[in-house]
Amino acid sequence: MTEINERVKRTKRPKKAYEPTNKNSSVSNGSKKRKIKGISNQSNQSKQSKPNKELNDKKTNTRKPRKHPEDDFLQEVKKYLHSIGVYPLGYDEKKMKVRPIGYYEKRWGSAYTPSGMPDMHIMIHGLSVDVELKAANGRPSDLQLVKVQRINDWGGIGLIVYPKDFDHLKSLLESIRK
Repeated sequence: MTEINERVKRTKRPKKAYEPTNKNSSVSNGSKKRKIKGISNQSNQSKQSKPNKELNDKKTNTRKPRKHPEDDFLQEVKKYLHSIGVYPLGYDEKKMKVRPIGYYEKRWGSAYTPSGMPDMHIMIHGLSVDVELKAANGRPSDLQLVKVQRINDWGGIGLIVYPKDFDHLKSLLESIRK
């Protein structure tokens, strides 16, 4: 065992102090300050230890969330759907006021959602209705028009609905409901 210890001692090399080649950066053994490009640790520490008053005084997240023009119309449509028994998937049964006859889902645009898909997918008694909601002054994109047309061609019901056309949507859903 002692033979192994002696061999280890012989193979260990003494640590040499680092000798910088650059005049501006110097590091030595623990007691001396470290200097990098002419800035000492003391100045770095004093900058870091003082809280930035400007950042602390500013309130974060003071900006109000952006409201989309169709949000009010969307809420009106959701309220109507709840009144006829169409709820989002996973909706609490205790909160349901009418017997469920279908479901709806609101599609949010993201990297995983194909472009041009309608805003809402509504399923009533197995019949699919896809609805693109538009504000009073909104215009559907060419891609939205193509997607709605394809939905109609393939046996579903695809609509672009403005607030003025809400009664048309109601009558369509009522006819499907019965």
